[in-house]
Amino acid sequence: MPDEIIHSKLEYMELLFDHPEGYLEFLKETQKELREALEDRKKETGKELDEIEEEIQQKYKSNTLARIIDEYNWTLANPFIEE
Repeated sequence: MPDEIIHSKLEYMELLFDHPEGYLEFLKETQKELREALEDRKKETGKELDEIEEEIQQKYKSNTLARIIDEYNWTLANPFIEE
């Protein structure tokens, strides 16, 4: 199951990068998904968004959510990088 999710995500990323506006669309979609996830977590825990963001940053030892997302996207894109 996780492999299927990753595969579909990678196919989506490939489609986005087929045209110049693709990266911007990708960033907007990522932002939308992050907002939804943070709102879901807020409903589950009753915590404020800044508290949730701080917990995530501490858990993943990163300065910003943007950095965490970049690192996640790097791991997804890594199979496409030729050595």
